[in-house]
Parts: sequence; C-alpha cells; structure tokens
Amino acid sequence: IAALIALCAFWSCDSGRDDDDGSPSSALGDKEIMLASGEQVYNEDSTFYTFTPSFPGEKKTVGPKSGDVGPGNAAAVAALSSIDEYGKLTLKLPVFDLVAFNETWAGFTIDPPDVKYILLEKFEVAGGSALLKRNSTGCEVNYMYADKDARIYGNEEGTPPMSVDLILKQGWNSVIVDRSGSTWTYKPGIPGDGYRWVVDD
Repeated sequence: IAALIALCAFWSCDSGRDDDDGSPSSALGDKEIMLASGEQVYNEDSTFYTFTPSFPGEKKTVGPKSGDVGPGNAAAVAALSSIDEYGKLTLKLPVFDLVAFNETWAGFTIDPPDVKYILLEKFEVAGGSALLKRNSTGCEVNYMYADKDARIYGNEEGTPPMSVDLILKQGWNSVIVDRSGSTWTYKPGIPGDGYRWVVDD
C-alpha cells in the first residue's frame, strides 16, 4: 500500500518517462518547436480569454521577458507567436542564443558545470502572463533550453524550499513544476490531461 501511495504521489503532475532510445519524453528537440497551434487560452476563472481588436485581424504578441532570456531571444519568440481575438494561441520556440544565460539553478549541482541554459516560466502577453497549467493543483509547465545534455539536481532550503532533479537533452525540454506542497519540485515531464493555457493578471 505504501508503495502504491508513493507511486501516485510521484505521478501527481505527470513526469518524464524514458523512450526506447533512452531519451526522456520531456526532451522536445533542438530545432524550432511548436508548443501551441490554435489552442484555446483561458482566463483564471475558466472562461475563454478573448479581446476586442483595435483593427481587423489584430493579434497580441506572446514572448518571454527580455530580461530573462535576452532581447534577441525574446524578439525571436514574439515574431513567431501570438494570440488572436478569439483567444487562439500560436506559440513557437526557436533555437536560442545562449551567449547570456540565466542562473536559476546556481545553488544546485550542475553536471557538466559548463552547460548553458535558459528557463522559461511564463510568456508575456498584453494584459497578463500566459502559462500552461493544471487548474487548482499547483502544477505548471516550464521550458528549458540547454546547449548540451546535462543534469541539474539537489535540494535547497529557502522560501519556499525546492527539490530539483532535471535530466536535460540538448535543445528544448519540458519541466513539470509542482507547487502544491510545502516544497516546490521540478522534474522532467510532459503534461497530460487537464493542462491548459491560462492568462493571469
């Protein structure tokens, strides 16, 4: 029974399972990837996200914060991504330039230590931020780009405490973030049923 409970807890937000070739399913590839193609975006209250266009065919751009990923990377995402007036999202991620990279995991073990990476938590859109999440569970999806295969892991006491165990393949990777407990956990994974794109204020 204890083993079954532990297994259920492990899969609570979905996790990365290895494919036959040994690559985790959370590895999305090292080329331009499509995260959403005409997918409906929701408001926090579960209603459809829409807006009244100022001109026919107006779309709102979607992209990461320039300060998080560098202006060139942010502009590259914004050039490929948008939400139309009906709340339909197109979101593409290109190959990133990692000359400058964030140090989100500087307090954890990084192997190899010279890997360069960028973490995308949310995407800016006029009127809020867009992210893929499972409503009311504290589970969200982040995306990481790495310039080589790597592992980032460890535990860090803080506010809140964090537990990280990420197996990254070169290129884009999907990360499941579980903020439902007292310790936030980060692990590789592909979101399953119940996840949807939400714009928060």
